[in-house]
Amino acid sequence: MKRAVRFGIPLVVTVVLGYLLLRRISLAEMVKLASGISPVAGVVLILLTALFVGLRGLRFRAVISTQLAPNGFIGPAAAYTLSAQLLPGGAGELTLPVLLSPLGISAGQSMAMLVVCRLLDLVLSLTLGAVLWVLIGTTGSHLPMVGLGASVIIVMVASLLFVPAVQRHLSAWLDTVIARRPSKLVVMTREAVATVAGFSGMRVLRVVALTLMLKLLASSFYYFLALILQARLSFLQVALATQLSTLFMAVPVQGVAGLGTVDAWWALSLKLVGLPTTTAIYYAIIFHFSYLLATAALGIWPLVRRVGSLSGRLA
Repeated sequence: MKRAVRFGIPLVVTVVLGYLLLRRISLAEMVKLASGISPVAGVVLILLTALFVGLRGLRFRAVISTQLAPNGFIGPAAAYTLSAQLLPGGAGELTLPVLLSPLGISAGQSMAMLVVCRLLDLVLSLTLGAVLWVLIGTTGSHLPMVGLGASVIIVMVASLLFVPAVQRHLSAWLDTVIARRPSKLVVMTREAVATVAGFSGMRVLRVVALTLMLKLLASSFYYFLALILQARLSFLQVALATQLSTLFMAVPVQGVAGLGTVDAWWALSLKLVGLPTTTAIYYAIIFHFSYLLATAALGIWPLVRRVGSLSGRLA
């Protein structure tokens, strides 16, 4: 029953939002607009996505500070990028430990990666969104101050994990729990705390710098797509919409493969930066499917190969 509800809700969300969005547009007009993306442009979009995936792999490596070769993370990062989009309700995030296990990375280290990377994504999207909101001249709103305030609060709370005294007390408490009633989740949490405890100042700066580069690449991907579609949007507007959509996608309920929800979040983000509602929906759907196809081109083989490896072990 719980499994049916867990997968039934994303399906219902996809159907409802998909219907509401599609009834506002013309499919013929959508096809005409998307046909403006030439094969050469498609290759450029895939190359931008490849750079994004490569940087994501480098960020994973920087979080755990391993001596493993950087190119070893490219396949898992590509597969993770695709699975995070395809599986509903954040289930794709849980594939990271499975994808990284062949590299000898524990589930606890993978958990640390997810927590650190997602916190950084959230903080930087809030901060950049607030700054960009001001730069593009949007006035009459308290959203920038709300975004900056939320960023400060998250950073203050998260920074407690890097305080040695907090780490010692948390580790001691987890050791006590493990001794009394060991469980995989508690052991993973203990490993994650140990991973975070190894962070140095330079390591934090390296991860932050890589995250900023990821933000820049993501905005460049969508800006290039906007130029192809002849959308009247500046780079700063596209960058703001990218940060807004990232924040909206943090909502725990998502559609199957992001269908319906990702399109709705992008449409809302593009509307907030100045596009009319109908135009925003057209671009939102094209943005979503362009990124999905680009990540599929890079991630489908590593994902299938890993699934095949697991199936072979279980057989």
